[in-house]
Order: sequence, then C-alpha cells, then structure tokens
Amino acid sequence: MDIGVTNASPLSVATCLDPMIGSRTVFVNDGGVCKVGESMTITAGLIIGPGSQYVFCEDLPVSVEGDTIAAHPPCPIPPTHCNAFTGGSPNVFTGGVFPPAGSGSGPQFAQLSVVSFAVSVPPGGSIATLGLGWPGPITFEYRINNSGSVPTGPFTIALYEILGLPTTPPPPPPLPLGITITRNTSDILSNIVFIEEKRISGSIPPAGNITDSWTLPIGDPFAILPPNYVRYYVLAVDIDLEVFEVAEGDNASPITTVVTVS
Repeated sequence: MDIGVTNASPLSVATCLDPMIGSRTVFVNDGGVCKVGESMTITAGLIIGPGSQYVFCEDLPVSVEGDTIAAHPPCPIPPTHCNAFTGGSPNVFTGGVFPPAGSGSGPQFAQLSVVSFAVSVPPGGSIATLGLGWPGPITFEYRINNSGSVPTGPFTIALYEILGLPTTPPPPPPLPLGITITRNTSDILSNIVFIEEKRISGSIPPAGNITDSWTLPIGDPFAILPPNYVRYYVLAVDIDLEVFEVAEGDNASPITTVVTVS
C-alpha cells in the first residue's frame, strides 16, 4: 500500500492545519522528512505513529499520512488540536506501512479504548453541597476495552484534569470527545494537568476488558470543589505507548465533569 510521506512542506500539513517540523538533512517537496517519535507540528504536537515499518530516516520510522499526533496547543479549544493526524505528500510515497495508516486492516494488533468513564455522584450528575463546597472523596468508574485480535501486555493509565473550560455551572457539553495524551503531554500543555497514574500489570485478552475504579480521597487537591464550581477530568490509556495498536490516536476518554451546586 502506497502512502504519502509526511514532511515539512506546505503540501503536507496536519489535519489541525499546523505545519510540520522535519529533518534538517533529508527532504521531500522542499521540506524535511518527518520521523515518528521525534518530528512534530510547529505547536509541539509530537508524531507518535505508527509510521512505516520498513522505511527509516536517521534511524527512525518515516512518518506517513494518517499517523497520530499527540495533543498540542491550543487543545482543548479547538478540539482539532487534541486528536490530529499527519498529512502526506501528494507525489512522494512509501510502501510497507505497518499497519496501513488510517485503516483498521493489516497484521494483528491490540486496540485499546476507554469505553466508559464516569464519576460516582448523586442522580443528576452534580454534588449538592449547601454552599459548603466539596472536600472529597471523588470516585471514578472506568472500563478499558481491547478490541484488537491479540493480548495487550502491561501498560500505564493516568488521570488528568483539563483546565481552560468554564468553571461556573451549568457546564457546557464536554469537549473534545477524545484526546491523544502521552507521557509528555502535560509538559507541553499546561492545561492538561497530571493527577495520578496506575500500572496495568496484567494483560487484556482480545475482545476483553477491565473494569475498575479510581478514588481521590478527602484532602486530595484534585477532589476539592468550591461551591458552584465545575472540574473536568479525563482518563488516558497507554501513555507510554507500550502497546502497539492498529491506531495509536484518541487514547483518552471523553471529558467527565463534576459539579457542585449550592
């Protein structure tokens, strides 16, 4: 399957319309060739792949059209910068894409997704506090699914708070629906704030899932809500990209809101 090579030329921009930064020594269409795990958008969105299995540039896989780009500024608004994909050259192609970029076909791999992520709160989705705020605890219930055809192996999940959205009730519809978050996303985006991480030490079988909960106790600063306040949380899976998947993008849950109503 022939796929356009991603490069730092006006002919190859990300789906969020950001130009790319590529190699300084290897060029396509007058722009540096982009590499998985190193090249990024001009707004610091790292290309996380999967790229080409057989074609390399400076010892890294060449990026091709359809590769996932990690969340980058100004995510979460507009959401196009939270789950973007690479573009490709219209006239320079590479074969041997593994798996074919942007498709669900090819060799057998795992595929992780957060199929549910919710907060245990009273009916109505808010916490009635009589004007006293909420000291915690907050408990999140989640389910992670492997829709691929092979087991996953161990991986790390993490809980984050999303800043920059309205903090006064009622909250707007959660945006965006999914974010591509890696280990270094919080270093690039100050509004995606790391809370805690957990190691999933076992393996999720094909078509299997795990269901668990995550509690932020009383006194945890991420569980404290002032009166009439909204906080936004998101769960991301495989933040270290240990599980090779058909598609690496959109590894986070939809944003979940917690509201205090006095």
